[in-house]
Amino acid sequence: MPTIGERLKQARIAAGMSQRRLAELAAPLSAMAVSNYENDKFTPGSDVLLRLAKALNVRFEYFFRPVTAVLSPAQYRRKTQLGAKARRAVERRVAEEVERCLAAEAVFGEQLYAGGLPMRATVQSPAEAEAAADALRASWSLGQEPIGDLCEVLEEHGVRVVLLDGADDEFDGLRCWANESIPVIAIGTDKPGDRQRFTLAHELGHQVLGLDESDESETVANRFAGAFLVPQEAVLREFGARRSHLSIAELHLLKHKWGLSMQAWCHRLQEAGVISDSTYRRARNRFDEEDWRVTEPGDAYPKVKTYRLVRLIERALAEDLISPSRAAELLGKPLHAARAAWPLGLGAEVI
Repeated sequence: MPTIGERLKQARIAAGMSQRRLAELAAPLSAMAVSNYENDKFTPGSDVLLRLAKALNVRFEYFFRPVTAVLSPAQYRRKTQLGAKARRAVERRVAEEVERCLAAEAVFGEQLYAGGLPMRATVQSPAEAEAAADALRASWSLGQEPIGDLCEVLEEHGVRVVLLDGADDEFDGLRCWANESIPVIAIGTDKPGDRQRFTLAHELGHQVLGLDESDESETVANRFAGAFLVPQEAVLREFGARRSHLSIAELHLLKHKWGLSMQAWCHRLQEAGVISDSTYRRARNRFDEEDWRVTEPGDAYPKVKTYRLVRLIERALAEDLISPSRAAELLGKPLHAARAAWPLGLGAEVI
């Protein structure tokens, strides 16, 4: 079981704070006192712990919770430019969210998932990635239709999805394993929903295919992501076998049907052989000229959400398996605040 000092340091790192800044927010306190607490030279009293918890935006009970999630080294999207301090903060926050999830699952002590991920370390080419994506869709009984709630599908099959609020602008996503066997994918909440979905599918590809961090592997993972979100059969059904021109409105409508960005659609059409390389370059140039690379025309695709942890906690509360204070500790926020984020603003009524 971790000490209070270890927990304090973990929470400070997750918040991206220095010892001096934490001391200022938890005043009256000195940076030396924070250092002494973290190194277990002294144990803070309950009044100091309460101030530290408030400064770090954690529950008081956090300091006494056992560690249940040991993460493997995190692998980031290759374009991520996060510094070492920002990475440590992100990874500590991911570990915290996974711990909450595992603690909520442990309340029930039963199989809560439809099955784990198949591992295929032999996939090396884009064509093999396409086949692997088709095989996974078949294994998960997804058919050839759009995946409406991608987070739900991943979580149903054992992937712990973490959505990080307020993450660095440079952060798109990461993947790792918890306790050597639990797949974890984390993404930021500030990106458009279609970009979030592609990141989720891309990181899923890395985990399913056992890819390394080379440029070639990124290409393979991108191919897996596109094929997993929109199978080849669906591409041909939506666009036909061969096109020489594309409609912006058409791309926008299909973006909202399939949850794939307009730019990713163009790339998917090229790799499916529906459009030529020159047509694809023309489309890319148009997006550059109109400054659509960051913000695409039309309304944005909705951001992804995950309610699995909240559902587990609501189930445990309804069955009287945990107390409201325990529920708040698992959620990392007051129960009423979590419920306010639920659709329709539903409350605590039990029938």
